[in-house]
Amino acid sequence: MTAAMREKRFGIASLLVGVALAVLLPAGAPLGISLPRWAIVVAFAFAALLLLIGVGLLLHPMVVRVLPTGRGAPNLDVELTGGPGQDVRLVVTNRGRKADFQGTAVVVGTRNYPNNHRQGPYALIWLGRATNVIALDKGQSHALLLARWKIHDSFDPKDRMGEVQLIECNGSQEAEWDGFRWIFQPTEALPEFDIDVTLVGSGLSKLFRRSYTLRPSNWIGPLELIERPLTHAA
Repeated sequence: MTAAMREKRFGIASLLVGVALAVLLPAGAPLGISLPRWAIVVAFAFAALLLLIGVGLLLHPMVVRVLPTGRGAPNLDVELTGGPGQDVRLVVTNRGRKADFQGTAVVVGTRNYPNNHRQGPYALIWLGRATNVIALDKGQSHALLLARWKIHDSFDPKDRMGEVQLIECNGSQEAEWDGFRWIFQPTEALPEFDIDVTLVGSGLSKLFRRSYTLRPSNWIGPLELIERPLTHAA
């Protein structure tokens, strides 16, 4: 018999005994059963306690699903990656207990970018996993894919440009959420995207938040990701 079945049976038994006591005590006088007042008070309190225990045990699975099972924010280390590679990633290491983690991001501002950036949060994808949720045990690490960039070559050097894609998890596949381009000219102002990243862990009631600026490191790339102070509370 499983622990859940034992809890259920004990809950039913407690509920039945509590109901029986609550029904029999008021019927004691007509049946000729006389108890001191203090004994009746204690018996009623015991019946109420049994009823509470019974209801609590029967609803235990529901309570576990509804209430947070932990406290505080995820205990994580996050390492930034960039450089000449195409991918810009956040390597997440779990320093706390095992949990399921998922990440979201939102573009909160841009500079040197003529268009309106896309509004609202979007789901980040775990690199190579085609999912937004991953289980990390204590000490385990995995990378969130934040952006990808490439160079558009041209016969005319003045037409060469870089293109950046912000990557989201769309169902079970990568998709482009937003992005920008810049011309490879040393006098051109380089675009910058301010991005807030949020990580949540199963059973944890608070959020882990970091803010970054994504931009070309110079006029011919590559990309760089710089941590910046949080602009507002979670």
